[in-house]
This record gives sequence, structure tokens and C-alpha cells, in this order.
Amino acid sequence: MSYVTRSKLIHWKSPRKLDHYVASLISDPASFAGISGHIQVLMVENNAGNFVTLDKATSSSNKFRILFTFGNPFSSLSTFTGKMERKILNNKVTYIASADDKSISFMTEFAFQNYELSLSISASFNSPQAIRYVGMNEGDLERHLLEGHFIPYFKLFAIPSPCGYLHLESKEGNLCDLISTIGELRRKEGKYLVYLESNDGKISGRVQVENGNLNATGNLCGKELNNKSFLDAIINNCRCGSLDVYIKLEVI
Repeated sequence: MSYVTRSKLIHWKSPRKLDHYVASLISDPASFAGISGHIQVLMVENNAGNFVTLDKATSSSNKFRILFTFGNPFSSLSTFTGKMERKILNNKVTYIASADDKSISFMTEFAFQNYELSLSISASFNSPQAIRYVGMNEGDLERHLLEGHFIPYFKLFAIPSPCGYLHLESKEGNLCDLISTIGELRRKEGKYLVYLESNDGKISGRVQVENGNLNATGNLCGKELNNKSFLDAIINNCRCGSLDVYIKLEVI
């Protein structure tokens, strides 16, 4: 039975643009497996065509032995082994994972387009046992992987950090409420960087916080604002948007 491939175009707004960090996550098979929530990489194929554990591998590979896991982690889980293959082109990364008994397989494709990431997933069940293994049909599995794992991950965690900083958290909501985060950071030690942007693009800016002191620069409808005038503008022009917090990495 054939199902329509589920696909989604993910857009990174400045400054959270798609860069080498996101590309490296997608091309890393262990990262892909972890984000999927249902795959664990067990072994890699060596130059002789045999699968070996990572400690015995002498080079990277595009073919892997994997373990599928489905079910409820608080009650019962279904596990079964399989294989996964990675294919990398100049603007596309594709993973094909299939069970050893060929009962189930699915393909995940990432395509890069400037500041956008096109993500497509297609699943195929070739045995009546597949639904029992997975607990859902093909279409539901595609939707689950896309909406239950990949999209939330890229939305909340796959956020490139400015050089020397680590991403701490992302928040969405009314910017008038979200800027209270800046006040919380002022009471903490360390150096922080906060980016915020309204959904309609009319408000955007960044705030540097260091040991209680802050330096804010931003834009309101094309007008450049600084420090208190920028924060006041947010309060006086409440809009829904997003806020990202980064902490300066101190090398000891």
C-alpha cells in the first residue's frame, strides 16, 4: 500500500539561520538516529564489507547496523534489528532504514535551500507484522516522525550559536512577557546573549547581559533603537514572537 510522503519546509529566520552546524547534525548518522527517537546505531560497515563496532572501525561509513525501538517507554517496547544507509549529495542528505525481515522501511530526506531545510519522510510496510511492531500504520508513522520528533527538535534544539556561545533555551509567546527573561539573566553571573524577534518581523534585536549590565540594540518597524528605548518599545508594542538565550563559553 502506498502513502503520500509527509514533507515540511523549515525556515530559519535571522539570526537563527541554517549553517554548517545544522548541516553537520543532519549528516551525522548518530545525530539523525537520536533525533528520530526510534533508531540506535550499533555497528558500521568496514572497508571489507563487514559490520564492526565503532572501536574497531578504521574509517567512516555510509552503512550501519541499527536497532529499531517502538512502543511506550514507560510500559512495553518492541525492538528489532535492521540496516541503515546514508547518501550525501551537494545539497541533500538521505537516510534509508529498513528492518532485517524487510517488514518495514522508511526514507528520510533533507534538502538545503539557503535559509530553509526541506524535510520529507516516506514509510513502507511490507508485512502484516509491521503494524504490530510499530503500533501505527505507514501514514501515522510518517506523521509521527515528522511532527513528533524532527520538527520539534529543529525548532527547539538545532539552533546555531554565535561564535563562543552555547544555546541555552528557546521561548515563544508574547514578547512583553518573554523579556522578563532578561531581568532573570541580570541576576546571574556570566555573559549572556539574547536574540528576539516578533513573528511579523516588525521587532528584532539582541541584548547582551554581563554580570547585571546590559546592552540592547534593536529595530522597530525600521527604526533603530538602543538599550531602554528598545526594551520600552517592546513593552509598548506587544507582539508574539520568539526569544533565544545563549551563554558565553568560558575556556579555562
